[in-house]
Amino acid sequence: MTKIEESELLEKIYNEIVLIKEELDEIKYALVKEEEPQQDEIEELNESHKEMKRGKAKNWTDVKKGLGY
Repeated sequence: MTKIEESELLEKIYNEIVLIKEELDEIKYALVKEEEPQQDEIEELNESHKEMKRGKAKNWTDVKKGLGY
């Protein structure tokens, strides 16, 4: 393989990777739409953070058990 062929091949591979990344980004956007949290959600997160700082956070195992997992 000559240098030109190798260079062309690398460029084609790079361009294909760029296209694949763009397509994956589109799929991600379609599946996981970002939206701003509601005020009550923000308040819940803030309260949970305060509880965690006070050492009153719930154990993840207990949370899962409460959800039936």
